Amino acid sequence: MLDCAKANAILKLLQGCNSFTRLRKIQAQVIVSGLECDPSISTQLINFCGVSVSGSLAHAQLLFDKMLDPPTQAWNSIVRGFAQSPSPLLALSYYNRLLFSSSLSARPDTFTFTFALKAVERLKALPKCREIHGCIITTGYESDTVVCTGLARCYGRNGCLEDARFLFDYMPERDLVAWNAMISCYSQVGHHEEAMGMYEKMRNENVGLDGFSIVGLLSSCAHVGALGLGV
Repeated sequence: MLDCAKANAILKLLQGCNSFTRLRKIQAQVIVSGLECDPSISTQLINFCGVSVSGSLAHAQLLFDKMLDPPTQAWNSIVRGFAQSPSPLLALSYYNRLLFSSSLSARPDTFTFTFALKAVERLKALPKCREIHGCIITTGYESDTVVCTGLARCYGRNGCLEDARFLFDYMPERDLVAWNAMISCYSQVGHHEEAMGMYEKMRNENVGLDGFSIVGLLSSCAHVGALGLGV
């Protein structure tokens, strides 16, 4: 009971942590309290180190490698951290390790695939995109809107616009993020007519725009002479 109270107190401290120096002090309390093996605390430490701008991916790796059976959330934090770092290839290394892990408690989920696809997108690694697509299908995430959006964006940024559009058209549900992803993919590779076509389709389906939609459309509007559309 006492350990549970200590763990909850430390988790609260971690929620309010805003610097790596503060994190190291909290980690010292974790060690003194004998809670180094608490998976919830270790996962929160890894999440801060891997994702926060004040964190340290090197420290996240040290913490992660000490865990005997990291939960999915810990894997996701380390994959996400490297996916948005200067070393996105390491994100895929951890993603591969998770796939071949013998753990029964940690399996790839919506966030794992999304972060791994972001790394692939940055690396322009089309074969890996197709490989992850296959894994998404075999694990039953092919109807997940968030995963499908990330996959469509990844194909689009790798120059496979037909694959991206196919995924978009057959999504069971499409949110604004999915629409914006397609507009951005078309606009960034110079397919401005298609980007404007997506805008018209949005209007026909009464989908509202946001700031990301407008940014994606401005370049295409200029290229096709449609700045007067009132986007």
